[in-house]
Parts: sequence; structure tokens; C-alpha cells
Amino acid sequence: MASSLCHSLVRHTIIELLLKPSKNMKLQNKIFNGQINIKIEDFIFNSLFVVSMGLSLWGIIIYRMTIIPLKYLFAVMALGAVIAYPLIKFKLKPSYENSRIFLTSIAIGGGLFYFSFLYLNSRFSENEKLTEDFNIVETGTLAKGGKGVCRQPYAVVDFYGIEKELIFYCEYEHTIGTFSKVKLEFSKGLFGFNFIHTKTLIK
Repeated sequence: MASSLCHSLVRHTIIELLLKPSKNMKLQNKIFNGQINIKIEDFIFNSLFVVSMGLSLWGIIIYRMTIIPLKYLFAVMALGAVIAYPLIKFKLKPSYENSRIFLTSIAIGGGLFYFSFLYLNSRFSENEKLTEDFNIVETGTLAKGGKGVCRQPYAVVDFYGIEKELIFYCEYEHTIGTFSKVKLEFSKGLFGFNFIHTKTLIK
């Protein structure tokens, strides 16, 4: 939902710039003339939110290739939120109402910690890679998005007792159910959670 909000905001801003240049010119003049004050703290606050949402989307891609129980990610995100709120509230001191500062700080802290944890775990994984075949316990397709080209196929494998959903390309949309195993090439990550480098379907 947060990503959709960001996309809508960006789209609205572009439309405003392209279709209403005179209106935006007046706004710029007011800003330069000091009639509208923009606090640097508020700019940083909003920029952090946009950046954290973007990194969270990148983090989702990394998560799809990481073997990690969700409880650990929730703990990391909660830690980020606890750290971010007092720093933003009492150090950055944006001028918005407390409820907005609180909710946005949670999104900023949780998003940044979520991405950082997954990125560092994958980026500094061990050089030694292991290869093994894992049994598929479930297959299916994800709901097709508004602009999606297909219903993305997925396979759930039993990775040493942990069920992991793996997403595959559209070419397997109608044949995903014919495969019985997935060959994974993986290595242990920086924080001990295995990161998948490659995945191959096997009949």
C-alpha cells in the first residue's frame, strides 16, 4: 500500500509539472520570495520516507531469495522503528503532527532496517556455494496485477524444514505443476541465513 501511495504521489507531481506550469511558477516565486517557508527538517523527513519505501521494494526482491523465518524480519523491523522514532521526533524535529511523525517514523525505521539486514546478509554471504535438490510441496500462480503480463508461477520447497516460496518466470505459468523438485545453489549469509543464488526447476 505504501508503494502504491508513493507511485501516486510521483505521478501526481509529474502531472502538475507538465500540465500546470504557470501554477507551479507562481508557487516557486512564493517560495523564493519567502511567502512559503519549507523547513529543511520536513524535507529530510519526507525524503527519508520515500527512500525507505524504495529500499523496501528492493528488500522484497532480496527476501524472495533468502531463507529466513518471518519472525526474524519482524523483529528487525520493530527494532528499526523503535530506534527511528525518538531520533526523528527529538533530533530531526519535523513540524508535522505527532501521529504523522509516529507512523512515518515506523515506516522509515522498519523499511531501512528491513532492507539493510537482507542486503548485508546476501552481499557478504560465504564464497562457498552448495547445490542441492529440494522437493516441491506446493505449486501455483500468483494473482495477476493490473499491468502484469501473466500470473507468476511459484513453487514452495521444503528447505530443511522451512517452507520457502520461490517465484519463477512467466514461461512456467502453465507447466509449474509438472515439476517435482527445484535445484538450488545457495550459501550461508552474513547473519547465518542462507541466500539463494540460482534456482532451477526439475521434473
